[in-house]
Amino acid sequence: MLTEFPEELCMLHLLEILSLDANMITEIPIEVENLQNLRHFSADNNVLMELCPGLTNLALLESLSLSGNRIVAISEDIGELCALKYLALSSNRFTEFPDSICLVDSLQILHMDNNAIHVLPTEVACLEKLTVLHLQNCKFSEFPEELALIPSLSILDLSGNNLSEVALKMRNKRSVTYLNLSNNNFSKFPPEICTLPSLQVLHFVQTNGTKIDAIPEDVMHLTNLRELYLANNDISELPTSIAKLTNMVHFSMPDNKLSVLPEEVCQLQQMKTMNLRNNQLNNLPFDFGHFSNLTELDIELNNIRVPPLFVCKNENARAIGEYLGLEEQRENLLIDILMQQAALEVEPVELHHLAHRLRIELPPVLPPTPPEEESKDRQEDKDENVDEEEEGEEEEEKEEEEQEWKPPPPTKDDIYKALLQWKREKGRAANKEELIRVLKLIGYEELATKLTATKVLSQNFKL
Repeated sequence: MLTEFPEELCMLHLLEILSLDANMITEIPIEVENLQNLRHFSADNNVLMELCPGLTNLALLESLSLSGNRIVAISEDIGELCALKYLALSSNRFTEFPDSICLVDSLQILHMDNNAIHVLPTEVACLEKLTVLHLQNCKFSEFPEELALIPSLSILDLSGNNLSEVALKMRNKRSVTYLNLSNNNFSKFPPEICTLPSLQVLHFVQTNGTKIDAIPEDVMHLTNLRELYLANNDISELPTSIAKLTNMVHFSMPDNKLSVLPEEVCQLQQMKTMNLRNNQLNNLPFDFGHFSNLTELDIELNNIRVPPLFVCKNENARAIGEYLGLEEQRENLLIDILMQQAALEVEPVELHHLAHRLRIELPPVLPPTPPEEESKDRQEDKDENVDEEEEGEEEEEKEEEEQEWKPPPPTKDDIYKALLQWKREKGRAANKEELIRVLKLIGYEELATKLTATKVLSQNFKL
């Protein structure tokens, strides 16, 4: 391990790459400026206190990495590095963002993470070529609005700070493709994120931050999103609008409270990896087989019963889909048996009460169609001298008949037709559990218990 910079290195005039990482070097001699062909210099994890003036005289230097030192300030001479594209100053002792860095107008990638900086100067707008900025594990308590001024900013990492909202000025910023806001103090999903039209990768993992419990419907606007990471939150459901994220390839939300995976997720047919480990799932959607490109699936530590774990473990979406297809057929058969049983025992007078609880609107019962009126020709053939009094009597009789008509009382068949209508309108939401719940609501506890027993028996013997 070196404690001093080897001065003989300064004689290697053709040297282009120099790495002195993980030593105990305290300073770099001014003679380093003799290395005029040097393009990449790294002295990470040493005990440097400042940036050597000699380094700022290296006109061809493209990459400078001094992370893990004890540097507290950077002189304005760094602006002389007109070829510098990459600068890493992570894990130093900065308490303020060095204004001098804003003089390096060629800079494209900047690492300032793990420092005690908490604000940015407005001069960062001068970094017109900056595309990558790492500010994770700093001391930001407010989202730095100055970031919106950096025209080419594409990759932004602000994880591990104390942020609670995203600056409004970031709305509709088209350059951002990657955003990491993990381990902050957001009380809800920031709506401003949903306005970033070019966003492709989003990290919102809250292992050490404040957990969110929902994802807004507006996430549908992130149509270019390919990777979404939501681990260690309290999310219990996903919005159906997630179906709009058709470019999604990687989806990860382990350690949440998700109880149902919506059917709409199965429309994301580009999906390759899915991590739903340690949630509260009981089953997978019947259309799971639509994930034809899925290669990795983790659903361990859930309560999934359908399909059984041995089917899920092979991570084959097609096999899972085939099993679920057969399971759906069995479910449809069972719900039909339960509906028939319910139709036999529910009193017809309960028809409208049942329809109300099932949230369906029964078709109106219309009076019988009157005999076809005589044609106009036949009317003309009638005697024009028909007594007007007789015509009046006929009209009165007709009106009395219409007023006296009443719809017939409902029948058992009407109960079954209502249940079929419910199944048709509600689709997969019309399941056996919902039917049993509704029967209890209208006072048929005994019937509900009987249907529950039928359901359990069918599950045990795979009816």
